[in-house]
Amino acid sequence: MKRLICIFTLLYFIASSVAWSNEIEGFAMIKGKVDYDLKFKEINLQKVVEGKLETVSMTKMDENGEFGFILPIEEAGFYHLSITANANMLRFYLENGVELDLTIDKTSYDLAGDHLGHNELVTEWNETVTKMLEINNRSNMKGYKDFFPLMEDEVLAKAGEFKKKINTGDEKFDELMELSVQTDVEEQSFNFFRIPRTYHPTKEEYPDFYQNWKKEEKFTNPDILKLWNGQSYMSSYTFVYDYLLSEPQDRISDPYDLSRIVTRVQDPQLRDVYFRNYFSTTRFQSGQYEKAMSYARPYMTSEKSKALIVELEKDLFSEVGQPGFQFEYEDIDGNLVSFDSFKGKIVYLDIWATWCGPCIKQIPYLKELEEELHGEDIVFLSISIDAEKDKEKWKKFVKDKELKGVQLVADKAWQSGLVKNYGIKGIPRFMIFDKDGNIVTTDAVRPSSPELKGQLLELLKK
Repeated sequence: MKRLICIFTLLYFIASSVAWSNEIEGFAMIKGKVDYDLKFKEINLQKVVEGKLETVSMTKMDENGEFGFILPIEEAGFYHLSITANANMLRFYLENGVELDLTIDKTSYDLAGDHLGHNELVTEWNETVTKMLEINNRSNMKGYKDFFPLMEDEVLAKAGEFKKKINTGDEKFDELMELSVQTDVEEQSFNFFRIPRTYHPTKEEYPDFYQNWKKEEKFTNPDILKLWNGQSYMSSYTFVYDYLLSEPQDRISDPYDLSRIVTRVQDPQLRDVYFRNYFSTTRFQSGQYEKAMSYARPYMTSEKSKALIVELEKDLFSEVGQPGFQFEYEDIDGNLVSFDSFKGKIVYLDIWATWCGPCIKQIPYLKELEEELHGEDIVFLSISIDAEKDKEKWKKFVKDKELKGVQLVADKAWQSGLVKNYGIKGIPRFMIFDKDGNIVTTDAVRPSSPELKGQLLELLKK
């Protein structure tokens, strides 16, 4: 859930009671005035999160066009203001104590204030980026005859000159600003081809810099994710070099073969984010998802990516005859046990918790059934969804009650992949899987039911 930052519509009102200075430690402040008429009065403050912008706060201009934000800064970084119908690159580097006073018109902005931090330098580069954005605006009818000369005659030279100015003594900022310059130039050059145009260049008219930027191993610096266009940079690069600028015989024939991404995107964090963005935005037809995911799954290791996979695959691991959800959970000794390890045997799965009265009432019946079917190719698997803080309580319960079968504990209680995949709202919940690990039922009868033993014996005959 997004955390809303403290909003103040009229920052000058705050300034009347609290001085605009470093007296408010740990905060940055932005106030300003939009100096032209706007139909929509909302202004969004956006933060870079994993290579794209997310709105963290919103305010509205007053009748004079004035607005303000005050926000805590946990880590210095780039923030953006988003104003409807404004083409400016309103990007700022915010850190503790920064105070910005802006006057914004349709095509530029003036920056004032006593504690600007590095934002005079940022503003200088923003002006160059704004020129690229103007042509890459979807409502703009300009084409390559405008964009290519802008890049070759102005932007590339300015980028080289500007990089020489990045020497503030703040090593973290200097490195990020230099990376941002190169990323802005390349990403906007790639993004040019993703905007509908009325006329298009021939390959002979493509500037040389496109070939100069082509590399087999391209994305190695995870700080790209601290930039507003980090995700777009990676996806636009792929579009340009896999399809647009490649020779027909070299073009990717199978768009769902993602092996090239593994080679090209070297940094593990970048891979994870790239693949998560890919699967969040791509629509698949039959069989395409499984093929693409077979390449990506080993690299989607973050909690966000794992959660996305669970959501994407609910329909793949929920119906009778489909494979069971693939999990890997700890046993009582801390060893990881996977669902696949039970192939070759019928699995009777009990999802329970130590605090669940109805679950505990089923335990004697479950133990009795285990004894009666001892030696058969059946695994009696119990997975607790006790919270992490109650793991020791679960271990003690298993030992004290002398629970048999295979005892595991899910990794995140109600938020675990197993619970989410099967849409479990209440426990106990029982399931049966055949010897191939495929679903027989995700809502099996309880151990106390006389029907269960006969059902399991019938499955053993198959």
